[in-house]
Amino acid sequence: MIKNILIFFIAWLSMAVMGINIQLLTPINNDLKEILNISYSMLGILMGIISLPGIFISTPIGKLADKIGRKYILVLGLFLICIGNLLFPIFANYNSAVIGRILIGIGCATISVLVPGIIPQYLPKEHVPQLMGFFNTAIPVGSILTLTFYHNIAQKIGLFESFYIPTVISGLLAVLFLFFPETNNKDKDVKDRQKNKGIPNANIIIPLAIIVLLANLASMAYVTLAPSYYEHLKIGWHIRGTMLSAGLWGTILFAPIVGKILSKGEHSKIILNIGLIFQGLGLILIPFVQIPIFISLILFCFGAGIIMTPIYVIIPKVLPKEKINTAFGIIISAMMIGCLIGPYVAGKIMDMSNFAISFAVCGIISILGIFACFAIKVSEKTT
Repeated sequence: MIKNILIFFIAWLSMAVMGINIQLLTPINNDLKEILNISYSMLGILMGIISLPGIFISTPIGKLADKIGRKYILVLGLFLICIGNLLFPIFANYNSAVIGRILIGIGCATISVLVPGIIPQYLPKEHVPQLMGFFNTAIPVGSILTLTFYHNIAQKIGLFESFYIPTVISGLLAVLFLFFPETNNKDKDVKDRQKNKGIPNANIIIPLAIIVLLANLASMAYVTLAPSYYEHLKIGWHIRGTMLSAGLWGTILFAPIVGKILSKGEHSKIILNIGLIFQGLGLILIPFVQIPIFISLILFCFGAGIIMTPIYVIIPKVLPKEKINTAFGIIISAMMIGCLIGPYVAGKIMDMSNFAISFAVCGIISILGIFACFAIKVSEKTT
């Protein structure tokens, strides 16, 4: 029992650290724009470039972990995060910031591909849906802490010095993983490995990947546009930080409930459709529902909060353990594409138009994900 709790905690903490690093620039993006003298689209590239490595290396990481185990790959990924966070304060220019974010992106891709598979592999099968619900709160918790407190921390200790905080946390977590139990896949015969080639259950994984891409594109567009929009409304950071976290609070509040629901029956497609629609409507309404603006934020919060848990539950349900890492690799590749494109799309539209059009386009993109849900047919696990 204690061992299971420790395994879950380390897995959860890993994803929280990923959330911290992904959102690290959001609270300070206006400061970075002024210091580096860059445009909105260049700022969008800097924020979104963290997702670029995951597009190309997520699936290979999953396959490599099937061969040699995940522990030392995770340790390497966390140390890359440490190096990436140190580059910008050391060299203090745009190029070093971009290179650092790429290194952080490699580390985050490693975490996001390998850590979700820990839950179904090590923990009791009957508890997996509910545990996935709680597990899904990790990234939002890390993100909320960053969005709420990091701006004030950077103001107090210095913008460059603030990058040492995620460096230390990631380094300590890397040490923890050195004591993590390792799996042994060396006894898997050649025939079993041949089965892992290609896309497992493509009729399910590809639509899920499309949903993840569109949902994350919309979410990252929000965290790119919202800081400047709320500053335009002259909302202080003590409130602005909470509003930036609105899309994440839904996961903390509703993901465990969704996990509980999914443990009792198959409602994945319904929940995915509801999440995509509510997230999209919330984004569209943000510039138009200023009094009270929290109505649109609640819609966005609820929708964004319930999308990922069904996806984390579906994959181990329909795939055998030896294919899970590859499947998560494909999903994370799609997620990273969305995260990469989202800030740039939002910044580019903002450079050419205004907040209303930018939020509306990103909201429509989220709603389009419901068409991918039609192709999903959740069935019994295949081997």
